[in-house]
Amino acid sequence: LKKSIELGVADAQVYGQLAFVNLQLKQGASAIAGYQYALFLEPDNLQWKQGLLYALINAQAFSQAQALLEGMLMSSPDNAELWLQRGQLALKQGLSLQALSSLESALLLNDDANTTHDSNNIVTLAQLHIQSGSAQRAVELLDNNLSLFLSKKSNPKDNNTRFEVQPIDQICQWLVFNQRWQLLEQLLTALAPYRKHTSSYFLSRFDVYRSKLALHKGDSMKAEKSLMSSVNADPTNGEALLTLAKLMHSKKRSAQAVQYYARAQGLAAFKERALLGQAQLEIDRQKYSDALRLLRKVIQLNPARQDVLANIQSLNNLVRNES
Repeated sequence: LKKSIELGVADAQVYGQLAFVNLQLKQGASAIAGYQYALFLEPDNLQWKQGLLYALINAQAFSQAQALLEGMLMSSPDNAELWLQRGQLALKQGLSLQALSSLESALLLNDDANTTHDSNNIVTLAQLHIQSGSAQRAVELLDNNLSLFLSKKSNPKDNNTRFEVQPIDQICQWLVFNQRWQLLEQLLTALAPYRKHTSSYFLSRFDVYRSKLALHKGDSMKAEKSLMSSVNADPTNGEALLTLAKLMHSKKRSAQAVQYYARAQGLAAFKERALLGQAQLEIDRQKYSDALRLLRKVIQLNPARQDVLANIQSLNNLVRNES
């Protein structure tokens, strides 16, 4: 291509193609210069504009890319792909509200054109709505587009499908933490028809969320049923084991509570919480020596727990008084 230019074949096509090659070779400055010259010769060529946009973004020349993109949108305001690129560019610059409005525009245009959405764009938009405080819209987006998260397994001979739900799981977790129970119920109801396509790991997690919702409603029987289902699906789900142990504790079924606390203690990430939970159970049963033993294990794990040290001191006094 360089030789062609040297020999006098210096039209827009040659400069554009040379710019493309330089872009593939990570020669950002040369790619930008090539696309700019191609556009100088053919100012209305969308291909050169798109190439220059990619080159500017790759070179992190975001302000120039933004200016170019805004001009392209003025010429083609109904181009959903351009709105998507505007959203992605805004994300790179940390402009969350601009990213949100751009992705919403792209979604609306794709709806009008009956175009299938991309699940990644739906997830990004839902996460942006969560961050901006519009959780209702986030759940609505997921609810209306759950089928997008179904995908074929990598083996072409395997006709089964799987449900890619990690981002949905994260949003459910956020809804539980923030006690947005009505929205959680809406999302869990929408997920129900997809259970057979969901892995055991995520089935277990969603059943924990169902149990939290049931407990919020005061339905301990339904909560217990969901938690048993969760533990059966994934015996290593520490959150399920701890929640079940606390539920058994509240129902005065201490032997079962101890059993679930013991299982949770076998999981490193949940050991401290499980020891503290069982220690509280032993205090409630006035088995102070057993509670002391458990709290000392907590201190071995986490010596910085001053509150636990204070509790140990209080229990030591109780044990001495008893003896």
